[in-house]
Amino acid sequence: MAATMPFSSLPLPGPASAGLLSFAAPAAACDHLFNPTVFRSSTGVVCLFRGVSADGTRRVFRCELAEDFRPIGVPVDWTAELAARGEAPAWVADPRAFSFQGKQFVTFNTGHSRRPNELFVVEVNDAGRPTAAPLPVHLPTGRRLIEKNWGFFPCGDRLFAIYTLDPLEILACTFVEGRLVCEPAWRHDWLADHIRSPFGPLHGGSSPCMLDGRLVTVFQSRSRGDDGFEYAGNMLELEPGAPFAPLAAGPWPLFALDDEERRMQPDHKLNARVTHCLYPAGLVAGPGIGRFSITYGINDLACGYRTYDAADVFKRLVPLTRIAGVRELHAPPAVPMPRSAAVRTFHWQPRRAILGTPAELDSGRFVFGNVGDSLQRHLTAALFGMHTLHAEQGSRRLLGAGSIAHRAQPGDVIWGSGFKDQPLALTEAEKASIEVRAVRGPLTAEYLSRNGVAVPPDVPFFDPGQLVGEILPDEIAACRRASPPPRGLLLVPHYKDTAVWLDRFSAVDRRFRSVDCDLYVMLREMLAAELVVSSSLHGIILAEALGVPAVLLRPPASEPFAKFEDYYLGTGRTAFPVIDDPDEAARVRLATPARLPLEWRRSVPSTQSLEARGLTVPILPLSGPIACPTNAAELLLEIGRFAGGRFVVNVSLAEPGAARLVFSVAGDLLHDVVLSSDAAASVFITFDGRTLEERGGLVLLGVTPVGSGVAARVRLDTDFPPDNCPETPSGGAAPRPALS
Repeated sequence: MAATMPFSSLPLPGPASAGLLSFAAPAAACDHLFNPTVFRSSTGVVCLFRGVSADGTRRVFRCELAEDFRPIGVPVDWTAELAARGEAPAWVADPRAFSFQGKQFVTFNTGHSRRPNELFVVEVNDAGRPTAAPLPVHLPTGRRLIEKNWGFFPCGDRLFAIYTLDPLEILACTFVEGRLVCEPAWRHDWLADHIRSPFGPLHGGSSPCMLDGRLVTVFQSRSRGDDGFEYAGNMLELEPGAPFAPLAAGPWPLFALDDEERRMQPDHKLNARVTHCLYPAGLVAGPGIGRFSITYGINDLACGYRTYDAADVFKRLVPLTRIAGVRELHAPPAVPMPRSAAVRTFHWQPRRAILGTPAELDSGRFVFGNVGDSLQRHLTAALFGMHTLHAEQGSRRLLGAGSIAHRAQPGDVIWGSGFKDQPLALTEAEKASIEVRAVRGPLTAEYLSRNGVAVPPDVPFFDPGQLVGEILPDEIAACRRASPPPRGLLLVPHYKDTAVWLDRFSAVDRRFRSVDCDLYVMLREMLAAELVVSSSLHGIILAEALGVPAVLLRPPASEPFAKFEDYYLGTGRTAFPVIDDPDEAARVRLATPARLPLEWRRSVPSTQSLEARGLTVPILPLSGPIACPTNAAELLLEIGRFAGGRFVVNVSLAEPGAARLVFSVAGDLLHDVVLSSDAAASVFITFDGRTLEERGGLVLLGVTPVGSGVAARVRLDTDFPPDNCPETPSGGAAPRPALS
């Protein structure tokens, strides 16, 4: 479940101008006018927006706007105009505008009025009026029961569409025999955890648009708070040409309701679970050079617009880490195959940790996670092209970034970890099963040897954080381009010091960066500093990896000093300065730059060795009948196609035997069932697709034998609850995904 974070505490871009789109009341009484899309025509700006009639029917209206987004005239019932052009649905929702080959088009869908719902596209003139009958949009590979907001955009003489954002799936679209056929073209897996975990799943908003040579789209994410859902907007930049790889995004939502908009609430909510909603629906260049405007719905009630300086927004985007490059989807396999894999890793997760000392100044709980520990996700993606699967215990894991060597378990691989001086409560045989490929420094090597773990005599010394410059060169180059010239100090406190530092060392010429942030936010701010002063070890390590001078400010007594000594000794430095106040930084002689050993490359385990040691978990798309591999005790099921509602999985034995099946997500148990050919060999299990999507869309399935022998092969097949199933939180029956 997404964490709750007030958007007022985030640095958001300020609009150059903003306001409400105050439409005169359409002919049909509508209490709700919202989600406006816009496009530029030869005469000005055209706006199409959703209206909800008194009987609940969704309709679309159109209106021309002046350059300052002032509505001109009375809105026209676009739904009636559409019906006059031929057969059209009575329920029309979510208009989105795009241009292609010199023509203007609008897409729309039938919302929740039909199961499955339908998507259409229609050509319109300069005023937005339909010039032909709507054409159905067809996806031959199948889609979910309720879908909307595909982001159509042109490139050259071809038409494409964003199908999903996380992962980014691109469709290639062709007008064929009275319909628009959209076929899967490319898929890009990328690390979206830093956005999705705090702010909810990512969904489409506006059609992509070229702005100052950048292909961007404004999307929305939905966080779940104590009193309901909150929607906010963000920006994603793609490569301007095929295969349209994701390049950068806001590290958090960049567009949120202001205080006045938050107070605008309808007398009757269309969705009782939504408390505040900024829903981006339109994106257009101008007015003015170097500016763009977004149009958006406000709390399912009203329409708003904002104009931004493009450079101000673009500089806030941070690079994205992609996983395994691009995957061609032109010829999908006849049967589901593992699309990728995840590496079991372990890093410290601050679930209950407080940023600072509550007795002195309570600065709140973590939102994004501790950057030094969570950077393992980026390393795994860059080095192995895989996701990470966090494993607390019970499985073999790769131990990388962090002071975690003392948390080693049987079969683990230690690669660059440090330690805290705690005994390893393992048997001799269990210690013998641990492989050491690299450690942070000689103190970690001595600790492991003292505790009975074999350490190679030539084991490399380095911390994985030192590798960011080597394995993420393009991302760091993007950070450099977005960073201003270096100036002044950047203070990076250990998370326990955050509140104390803010209270004790605050000054106008000093900048603070909490370790509760995404990796690229940290790197970009370090690149804008002349000197980093840190009591966080990874504050020192990351700065030095970028070539930014760094000095250690003495950590609190509760944080072991040995981990700092271990790092400096591992980089060949027997002496290093320690200061007690940032003002001392200008008077000390800084340590010599860190050296990264050349042999670090040979220490990186191959993907084959990770698989052979049982550290990888295959990922299977749960989009049709699949049989679990007999050689895999665990696998990850990707449920992205079933997001948004409840669905059920029919679990059955594909051969005689007995097996225990444990379904979990992010370490939390979902279902635990036992199947036996001597008893019930099949069971339907219900899943909440909305909750799973919020938590990453990957469900871990463990299959173990019951009794003696090996586990029987298991078959998984999707099915759907009946129409009279209980209502979902959004009101109305849960969507039922459609099979291919």
